Amino acid sequence: MNSHFDNLHEIFKSIKNSSYNREYAWEIASAYIYEENQNIGFNEKLFDGFGFLFHFFLKEQFEVSDDYFKLLIDNLLKLGDDVIEVVEVKKVLYEKQLVELKSKYDKKIISKNIYEEQIEKYFN
Repeated sequence: MNSHFDNLHEIFKSIKNSSYNREYAWEIASAYIYEENQNIGFNEKLFDGFGFLFHFFLKEQFEVSDDYFKLLIDNLLKLGDDVIEVVEVKKVLYEKQLVELKSKYDKKIISKNIYEEQIEKYFN
């Protein structure tokens, strides 16, 4: 199957249409990062700054449950089909971690400086 992606929405929709096939998400990421699969192409200039997303599909996605993966893809699709900002994708992908950090800060388990440093790591 040949696929060419011109934007992120097309990628998310394609994953959803493949029944949220995680191996397919991995193939997309692998094709983008390693450029080994000639059947999957990208409009490269439109994906600048989204290496973290392809890294997520390559490795981190396997650390979340199938249900949570589906939820992530659905939430990413809700970002729309226009130009999607990097920070918006990061908010969706790292929502759990960001909520956990906020909770720790609110409970005074971590200081404001540590909280801000950790948040910065997710957004840079």
